[in-house]
Amino acid sequence: MVVISSCSTFNVTLYGSHEYSKRAFDDVLDILYMRYPMSFVLQTRDRVSLKREWAVHNLLYNLGLWRARTRNVDFNSPLSFCARVGYDLFGRLSMLFIK
Repeated sequence: MVVISSCSTFNVTLYGSHEYSKRAFDDVLDILYMRYPMSFVLQTRDRVSLKREWAVHNLLYNLGLWRARTRNVDFNSPLSFCARVGYDLFGRLSMLFIK
């Protein structure tokens, strides 16, 4: 599996994240954890929060909303309170609708 990503101090970007199904989330996250073991983002956020953020991006992309922004997912840390709550709520719903 080819995973194109980048990492900076407070950000891990997964390019073309809309191309992966939710069944591939764990495999791709495993690759990111191996590739960036010292990443602040991957050390401070749990896998569930990363999956929910990714699910929201995929659902919005599939609905045709903000496609330029939702084709990739930027995992940031720290997240604002509103972003944490939003990704938590909408991520749970998004998991029901994405394949």
